Amino acid sequence: FAVSARAGGFAPALLQRLYGRAGTVRIDFVLEQAGAGLRGIVRDPRGRPVAGAIVAVGAPSGHVEEDPEHPGQYLEARGLRVEETDEQGQFFAAGARTDFGLSVAVQAQDYPIAVANVSAEEGSTAFVEIELTAPAVLAGVVRTSTGEPAAGVKLTTTQCDGARAHEVPFRLPQTTSDGAGRYRLELLPRASVLRLDPAPGSAGGPTVVPLALGPGETSRDLVLAEDDSIRGFVEVPPGTSLDGWFVRALDLTGTDSRLKMAPRPKMAPVGPDGRFVLDDCGRPPYRVELYAARDRPVLHRDDVGPGPELVLVTEALGSIQGEFVDAAGLLPAGASPDIRVALREEVTHSPTRDEAGRFDFELMRAGRYSFTVEHAERVLFATWVELAPGELVDLGRIETAPLGSLVLDLDPYPSRGMSGRVLDAGLGQVAVLELVDGRPGVSALPPGEWLLDLEAEGTGRISAPFSIRPGERTELRLPTVPGVERSLCFRMDRREWNVLTVELRDARGGQVFARRVLRSYFPAAGLGPSLLVALPVGTFKLEAETDTGLALRTTFDVPALLPQESALEFELR
Repeated sequence: FAVSARAGGFAPALLQRLYGRAGTVRIDFVLEQAGAGLRGIVRDPRGRPVAGAIVAVGAPSGHVEEDPEHPGQYLEARGLRVEETDEQGQFFAAGARTDFGLSVAVQAQDYPIAVANVSAEEGSTAFVEIELTAPAVLAGVVRTSTGEPAAGVKLTTTQCDGARAHEVPFRLPQTTSDGAGRYRLELLPRASVLRLDPAPGSAGGPTVVPLALGPGETSRDLVLAEDDSIRGFVEVPPGTSLDGWFVRALDLTGTDSRLKMAPRPKMAPVGPDGRFVLDDCGRPPYRVELYAARDRPVLHRDDVGPGPELVLVTEALGSIQGEFVDAAGLLPAGASPDIRVALREEVTHSPTRDEAGRFDFELMRAGRYSFTVEHAERVLFATWVELAPGELVDLGRIETAPLGSLVLDLDPYPSRGMSGRVLDAGLGQVAVLELVDGRPGVSALPPGEWLLDLEAEGTGRISAPFSIRPGERTELRLPTVPGVERSLCFRMDRREWNVLTVELRDARGGQVFARRVLRSYFPAAGLGPSLLVALPVGTFKLEAETDTGLALRTTFDVPALLPQESALEFELR
């Protein structure tokens, strides 16, 4: 057993374990961290409010944090809030804990489970609209690989509109095939993933079936895999060597690696003919990742299991090279810099070769990379690189210059919490604000053009460009104005996208907000990805574009500093 405490808008306290304790136990809880608030409305497919829907806000499994009283030990944090919509279909959840956004799941009678991920911040209140979908019914026969009906096969929904089963605190559709192999699943979302588990001792292996039901589709026969091996083929551009390439399969069944050991990934080499076999894959679904070298990911596919051959088609790989020279003497004698590139905020790569200042990042997939040179947690150089398939980008000779610094002069100074980041031109994070001589700033920044992203409670969001000159301190004077939270919701109509870039400018053309949103953080359901932005009164120009060509350019008004009653919705086409 474990005990926690919560009250009002505070985030819940960390769980205190009772295991191993005897007699009367005294536990003191201190609630000092404000949680996130979420207001919203649930509507049916016709847009009418739905009363009595159960809304779960937050991650069911929670996360872990270090025990402040026992360094090196960790305690669970459970922030799930459960609310019910009123007669107007509205709900309010206070004191939720955020993770990668704020996950939301809705259960309403006669409708499939709906899921969404909302941009939310501690101490602020976001808004979301959840639109339920019409229920789907799917029936048919489960068959073996030889076509015979398979009895006693358990069918389980492992993914609901982009959210995995362990991320949803409600029961998802499941059933078992009868003696003739017949099955029937009700209240299915239009997009889901099924796992088929044959009865013990019967023919076939565990199978994954992604479902994207077409209009009016109600019947489909499902086929079990022959065994528990994932077989596949890698298709590469002509002349590409597959020497050193390999695949690995990661378990996606919900094992929480933060709390216990996760299953070891299954690994297999890619043969000269491009073929591979991953054996003993009896716990689908898996994420199958393709690597050209140890830290050179090429692509991945989710919700994979034994069954039909998996075909992985790759683009030509490129490289980024250059030369680093410490002309300003920033490095201690004999020290080497840490030269890295990052395709995503959470994934970095080291160079293939780094000799005498020359560096070469080989076998790189196409994308926008942040490039940094650091030493002892100080950034010596930073930029971003756009790499096309098969392209060689030469950054040339990179020389250090004396580092500068940044301090902020805010008028008036925010009376409540404040945080900020320094971004490069590609919106990659370079540094975070700290105290510099008693004022917010950054003590060491390389010369160049940067972007400050600043947010403070009760004030409008600030996004300000600034310059750093060699060896000089830049003092950035910024006026702050009252602001109110607005949830910006981007409708994609289930179109494909991986990265969404959003920019907001005020009536004078000054940048107010800029953000790159990764698709992996947002389930496909709901109205689409959302962002929570504090804005002052005024007119704003919005530009949004995805990596797949969906775009939007429009304007909108914030007429008054009043709490939001609905999200601002925008559709990208």
